[in-house]
Amino acid sequence: MGYPTEVLKQLSSMGRLVVCAGDGAVQGSTNLAYLRYGISIWIEVPLDLVANEILKTDARSTNEQPTLESNSFSEVHAQVLEELSKRYNEMKGGYGTADAIVSLQRVASQLGYEDLNSVTPEDMTVEVLKEIEKLTKVKKMMEAAARPF
Repeated sequence: MGYPTEVLKQLSSMGRLVVCAGDGAVQGSTNLAYLRYGISIWIEVPLDLVANEILKTDARSTNEQPTLESNSFSEVHAQVLEELSKRYNEMKGGYGTADAIVSLQRVASQLGYEDLNSVTPEDMTVEVLKEIEKLTKVKKMMEAAARPF
């Protein structure tokens, strides 16, 4: 049993937790089964924005500040985006099992933002909480419907 699987196994027995599970956690039927103990939400962010964030973080850690217009940035960005796309394609089946999807693009559109970077973590959190509320209501209705009269 791999590390992500062991952690998910332990967490699935606890209640009322928020767990950010990405990357390898959505691979494999065992991990996905553990995730089913709760509500899973896929926070969908365009891969080019993720690539930009990776490059910004790398630049801060090395004190190099490539500009968006530089050739080196474009080349590195393309490489990072290619790797992210490859990993996404490997894992999209697992992501697709989520109970709900909160899309950064949809949230930006609902809020009237043209720039996706205008969406704040708080904006995304509100949308996630709305989805959790909907899913909790549905779960309660299904449990009530399953009870004998």
